[in-house]
Amino acid sequence: MNEDPRLIGATDDKGHSVPLSVRVPSSWSEKIDKLVKDILLPYRNSGQLIRDAILRHFEFLEKYQGGEGSTLANIKAMEDLIEENRRQQGFECVLSNLRERISYYSEKGAQSEILKCILKVLQYVESMPDGYWKNEFKARLNAEYGEIIGEAHKASLIPREE
Repeated sequence: MNEDPRLIGATDDKGHSVPLSVRVPSSWSEKIDKLVKDILLPYRNSGQLIRDAILRHFEFLEKYQGGEGSTLANIKAMEDLIEENRRQQGFECVLSNLRERISYYSEKGAQSEILKCILKVLQYVESMPDGYWKNEFKARLNAEYGEIIGEAHKASLIPREE
């Protein structure tokens, strides 16, 4: 007769075992007893049920916490992509808001306010950690507002990059 694979013996293939003692709420003990008595389940005693539960949880943890391809790795990859998307949206939002402010101040003829806005964004960019987004901000600001930034350099309003 083939034994159910859920029935895990109390010893390994060399006859070794380690006794464990666990305290559980009385309601759990009652549930375990009820499951062991259920004729549709293969467990003959609480030890078999608990060993099967532990083994299944080990398998779950290995799948969840394992390396590449594990559930945890997939979640981490999704979180990283979401964070990267958030950075890109923030980048685009800052530039869009800057364009709107500059357009508004241009209509009003407020050149000094345009310069203040650009300088605030430049100050923010300079405080960013070195990396892709800082470089991308600098490149876009120089491409779109390089002439204004150059005038600010001439007026010694901002330090010149070497």
